[in-house]
Formats: sequence, structure tokens, C-alpha cells
Amino acid sequence: MYIKHIQRSSLKIRYDFDVHFQHQLKFLVATAFVPVEFVTMAFEVVCGNNVISAEGKPIVDYFEDTWIGHLE
Repeated sequence: MYIKHIQRSSLKIRYDFDVHFQHQLKFLVATAFVPVEFVTMAFEVVCGNNVISAEGKPIVDYFEDTWIGHLE
């Protein structure tokens, strides 16, 4: 899951101590509760509306590569 990826990255300390950053990344996990036909759109909304800070981009990229697939 994405938590293991965070632990292996340089973002672990930020994730552990920054509640706002945790909240931002949990938007990615929330896509699991979106109907399948809307997952891509929900992911684009989260990523396209600056919901997740630029510092979280490596996690967004991992999530996209692993769970969403590359969007054009």
C-alpha cells in the first residue's frame, strides 16, 4: 500500500508529524470508495485541484503507476 512507499521515501517524517499532509494523501485512499467508472475522474480532480501539495508528488506518481495507470 502507499504507506509502505511513504516509509521508504523521504516523506515519512513529514507524514508522521504533519496532520494536514496526512489528510492530503488520504484523498488518494478515498478513491477506493468511488464507483469504478468514476475512479479516474476522482483521481484527476484530486490531482488537478492542488489538493495534494507538490511535495506529495512522488506518492501521487506511485499511486498512479500502481493503481490508476498513466493518464494522458
